[in-house]
Amino acid sequence: MFLLPAALDRPIGDRALFDRTADLLETLPRDEAIEAILAESGRAEGYERQPGLREFDLLLWQDMNPLGVARAIRQVVGDVAIEDRERLQGVSAPALIIAREGDAVHPAAVARAMAELLPAAELVMLPSEDDLMASIPQLVTRVSAFLGTGA
Repeated sequence: MFLLPAALDRPIGDRALFDRTADLLETLPRDEAIEAILAESGRAEGYERQPGLREFDLLLWQDMNPLGVARAIRQVVGDVAIEDRERLQGVSAPALIIAREGDAVHPAAVARAMAELLPAAELVMLPSEDDLMASIPQLVTRVSAFLGTGA
């Protein structure tokens, strides 16, 4: 199950960041919109610590359709993934939930709630984006093991 952005049974409370991103995508040429989004992301410090992070972010945006992504953002932030989060208690399938603190799109609180509600859930909570990026090789191994595919 993928929740983008993660909201469970309540829409995202503060939509300002998402609305601003959609506005930039709708009003600026593609490359200018991407630069503005990256500049306003609050990630400048991270870019200084990990120069590859900016290139990673650019890769995430490079092939997108700006108007399509803007429409999707506006739709998704008002959606909920499930009408009643308590229904997750009836899911018996194993679940691996990977999250990090400080993620505006996938809040750590939602990951914790899912881990509490899903009876067979395992939560991997990382303290920061830096820790997430540094843990990618281990996470690939962990996800592969969870899926039974080997690493």
